[in-house]
Amino acid sequence: MVYAGSFDPVTKGHMDLIRRGAQMCDTLLVCVGNNVNKQYMFTAMERANMIRQSINLLNINNCLVDINETVTLADYASVYGVTHILRGIRNGNDLVAEKDMHEINQLFNPTLDTVLLMASPQHQHISSSAVREIYKFPNWENTMKQLVTLPVHDALMFRQHGKTGTTS
Repeated sequence: MVYAGSFDPVTKGHMDLIRRGAQMCDTLLVCVGNNVNKQYMFTAMERANMIRQSINLLNINNCLVDINETVTLADYASVYGVTHILRGIRNGNDLVAEKDMHEINQLFNPTLDTVLLMASPQHQHISSSAVREIYKFPNWENTMKQLVTLPVHDALMFRQHGKTGTTS
């Protein structure tokens, strides 16, 4: 199974889906992608590294993190022999978008299926967009701890202050 996204940055909601998805398969492939319509805060390599660090903190042992910047997700899945895509649903808008994406993926790869997981209630309000917006305001540090993992929080601290939250 593959869980793909831009993860800019990865949130506690993403990590909850990674944890739950990893319980459903032998190996969960987490694929960091690039959407040409998005302006990114972190490079694909930085995002992949934050995911790896977060996975390690959660002691999830059956995940691989990769970067895909060149092919569609359906083609990527074909190359790796993946038959299922994992997607998270926070609300009705996500459901409609994921249904449409499933149908498009089926055009590229009819054997590819989509597994939808409902976001856990404590994570339904979290999005990478919200994290990036909160980051623009002063005194974001404590609020951010509720939304992102320590590696992401440290990367945000370093980006703004030149130091991480784990050192003084």
